[in-house]
Amino acid sequence: MHKKLLLSLALIIVLILPFTICYANDELKKASDSAKNAVSNAENAIEDAAKNMGNTVQNIGNSIKDGANQAKDEVKNSMDKTGNSIENGMNNIKNSISNNSTATDNNTNYNATRTATEGTFMGMTSNTWSWLILGIAAIAIIGLVWYYSVQLNDNKRNKNE
Repeated sequence: MHKKLLLSLALIIVLILPFTICYANDELKKASDSAKNAVSNAENAIEDAAKNMGNTVQNIGNSIKDGANQAKDEVKNSMDKTGNSIENGMNNIKNSISNNSTATDNNTNYNATRTATEGTFMGMTSNTWSWLILGIAAIAIIGLVWYYSVQLNDNKRNKNE
């Protein structure tokens, strides 16, 4: 009897095992696909954010470059206008000197002599003040070195006593 029961149980197990459907496998596959999709979506979001950030930084850099180029061009144009104005002024002066009928000399070179006096402060020129300040600084440095050496000698004497 035991043999028949054991044989029928083994036959039932052999027949059931190949035809059973594992529902848990389908649920695990769905969960796995959901996790893969979530990771893929997160990856795409991060990638898009990085691209957008890179584009923003590039746009800021281009704006700064364009602004600097515009400023450079404006300064260049301003300098060109100033140079042209100075050149026109010099030509006007040159023409007025050469066309002046009261001028005794038709030489177009303009020479000016210095008419200002040497600037002084308290009766001394800037050169004298510079030497005076350097002398005071040298005396101060020598005094500091002397003071340091005296302190060093005092410390040595105090240690020996």
